[in-house]
Amino acid sequence: MSKPEVLAPKSKYIDDFKGLEPLRFILSISVIIWHYQHFFYPFVNYENRLFFFAKQPFFNELSFIYSQGLYAVHVFWFISGIIFYRIYEKRISQSKISFKSFLLNRFSRLYPLHLVTLLIVLILQILYHHRNQSYFIYQNNGVREFFENLLFVQSWGINKFSFNGPTWSVSVEILVYLVFFLLAASGFLNTFRSLLLTCCAFTILKKWELVFVNDDILTCFYFFFYGCLFIKIYEKFLVTHARRILIITLLGVSLLLIFHLPHILVPTYSKITGRLDIEILISTVTIIMLFLTIFKLNIFQNMPNRYFQFFGDITYSTYLIHFPIQLAIYVVINPENYQLFLTKHFFIAYIIIVVILGRLIFSFFELPLQNMLRSKLSPPERIRDIK
Repeated sequence: MSKPEVLAPKSKYIDDFKGLEPLRFILSISVIIWHYQHFFYPFVNYENRLFFFAKQPFFNELSFIYSQGLYAVHVFWFISGIIFYRIYEKRISQSKISFKSFLLNRFSRLYPLHLVTLLIVLILQILYHHRNQSYFIYQNNGVREFFENLLFVQSWGINKFSFNGPTWSVSVEILVYLVFFLLAASGFLNTFRSLLLTCCAFTILKKWELVFVNDDILTCFYFFFYGCLFIKIYEKFLVTHARRILIITLLGVSLLLIFHLPHILVPTYSKITGRLDIEILISTVTIIMLFLTIFKLNIFQNMPNRYFQFFGDITYSTYLIHFPIQLAIYVVINPENYQLFLTKHFFIAYIIIVVILGRLIFSFFELPLQNMLRSKLSPPERIRDIK
C-alpha cells in the first residue's frame, strides 16, 4: 500500500470552489422555506393547501422557492458528487484511504446530529400525539420506523417519511457513498470514458426504474454521478473564464428551448426524457456554473476563506434541525389556528432561530464530537473531511 496521504486543507478546497459553500447554504435555506408549509398542515390538509399557499410570508419574493424548493435536494446530491469525486476518488483508487477511514469520516460527520435529532423528535412527537391523537406531519413513527432511522436506512425502502422526515435525503445519499467507494476502489471511475459509462448506466436504470422501487434512490445515484462527471469535465475543459461564460450561455439557451419545445413535441419529448429530470439536471448545472464563475471573480478570490466556510459549515445542522424546531414550536405554543405563521415577523424569527441554532450546534456539538470520534477511532491514514 502506498504511503497514506493526508487531504489538502479545507482552505485549499474553498480556494478552488468558493461558490459551492454559499450555494449549499442557500439550498439548505430553500428546503427550510419549502418546508415552511408544515406549519399549516395541522389545520389544512395537503389537498387544500391553496387556502394558505400564496399567503405565506414574502410569497411574492420567494414564490419560486415556496413552489420549487424541494428540488434543492437534487442540487445537493449533484454537489456531493462534485466534492466526493474531487476529494476522494483518486485517493481511494490509489488505496490511500481505507474503507474504514471512509466510513469513519461519513459516520462522524453525519450520524451524531442525526441521532440527537431523532431522539428529540421521538420525545416531541410523543408529547404532540398525547395532545392531538396524531403526529405532526409525518405519521409513520412506529417501532420499525424508529430502528430504520436509528440505522439511517429509513429511505432504502418504500416508506421514507418518518420521525425527522427531511433526513430521508441523507439516508439515500449514504447508500450512494457506499457504491461510490466500491466503484472508486475498483479504479472504474478513473477515466472520463468509464465515468461516462457509469452515468449512462444510472440513466438507463432511472429511465426504466430497473433496480429500486423507490425512485428517489435512483434519482440520487443519477445526480450524484453526473456531479462526478461534471467536475471531471470542469477541471479539464472549463479552466478559463471565457469558456465558463460560453457554457453558461449555452445552458441558458438549452433551458429556454426545453421549456418551449415540449409544447410543440410533447409526445416525443416525454417519451425520451420521462423520469430523467432533464430540466432539473440542466438547471442544476447552470446554477453551479454561475456560482463557480461568479465566485472566481477577484472580489471574492481576495476575501478570506473563513467567510465562505461559515456558510458551508452550518448547511447540515440547519437542514437537520429545522423540522425538530417546527415540532417544538407546536408543542410549546399549541396554536389554535395558523394565523401566526402568516406573519412576516414570525417567518423572520423562525429563519434566524434556525440559522443561529445551526451555528451553535455546529460549533459546540458537531465539530467537537466529530474531531473526538476521528481522534479516538481513526486509523493511521485518517483524512480530514471537508463536507
